[in-house]
Amino acid sequence: MGYENNEVDIYNSILFGMFASGLFLGTPVFGVLSDRYQSRKTPMLIGLVALSVMTIVFALSKSLAALIFARILQGKHVRRHFLGVSAAASWVIGLALLADVIPKEKLGVAMGIVLSGHTLGYLLGPVVGGVMGQYISTASPFYVCAFLALLDFFGRLYIQPQVIQNYESSISQKSSIVRLISIPQIWIYGIAVLLGSCSFSAFEGIIAIYLKENFNLSEAETGYMFIAAIVPNIIVSTFVGHLSDKYDKYLIISIGMILHSLAAPLMMSCDSISTMIPAMSFFGASASVFNTPSMPEMAAIVHRYGFQASNAQVYAIYNMCYSLGMLLAPIIAAYIKISFGSFWSLTAFSIATMMYLPIFYLSNAKIMNLFQNS
Repeated sequence: MGYENNEVDIYNSILFGMFASGLFLGTPVFGVLSDRYQSRKTPMLIGLVALSVMTIVFALSKSLAALIFARILQGKHVRRHFLGVSAAASWVIGLALLADVIPKEKLGVAMGIVLSGHTLGYLLGPVVGGVMGQYISTASPFYVCAFLALLDFFGRLYIQPQVIQNYESSISQKSSIVRLISIPQIWIYGIAVLLGSCSFSAFEGIIAIYLKENFNLSEAETGYMFIAAIVPNIIVSTFVGHLSDKYDKYLIISIGMILHSLAAPLMMSCDSISTMIPAMSFFGASASVFNTPSMPEMAAIVHRYGFQASNAQVYAIYNMCYSLGMLLAPIIAAYIKISFGSFWSLTAFSIATMMYLPIFYLSNAKIMNLFQNS
């Protein structure tokens, strides 16, 4: 659209932020309505139709204002695991469905698989988009996404969500989203989710431009580089899901915080492709250790407080924290990059994570001891 390099950094980050702002506003609505009326299927279908329509609008947009408008409306309905595109409704309610039907002692494994699929879509997008954008057309990836959303829509028509047994008796086990937010551990884990999202979202917004500027990579070559982060993340997510069902989740997350905080500065210090590939692999793998255990643990927290029928709302909180990171991080990272350089654009979030680590670990250790003693 004729913008300078620095403007591209800013406007690219704004588009990422607009996606997240719609997601942030949309998820609590779906979470509250889904728990209140026990409707899991209908919001998923509505979200997928909206996704398909707004993705086509995004492809046809010719101005920044139109792109931002489409991105906001996408954000309210986008957030796909497994194929990389779907609805915020689908994301929140999909997690709630898992928590409804899977025993808590196996929920970590299930969430690990879901996060692997989410990461596959989240990072495979640049690979497919880069190749299609270079060899077909800039708009072609959006048409593919719209088609996949419609395909998903027809597939979900056949889903028969399990109705929570003894629904009437579960009314007393429900809670408002405001009350869930007042639980201290929800705040503790929510901030951890926010920091993990900040790091990963800044990575998505910065790394493609960084690879192009520093290593002269084409769109397709930049897309291929993302595979280095995708594969380890998928493998490690499933493994960490198993571990989180057996060991203290806050301990696993604490280890993940340390590893992930080291990964960003290491990656941004690389001066060749041969060192960048393993560094990106380390970044992707450590992100799994950091992020995966939070998903089953947030459901476990509200269950410990006696709220057995609030799964959609607690995952709405999770999604709000994650989308807030998606909203803030790319814009902050872009300004840091312009002012202080690429190295600090990601390293700044590593520093923030390390500063939060002792608060996260000690607070969780104290709370868990209180629960065990009582």
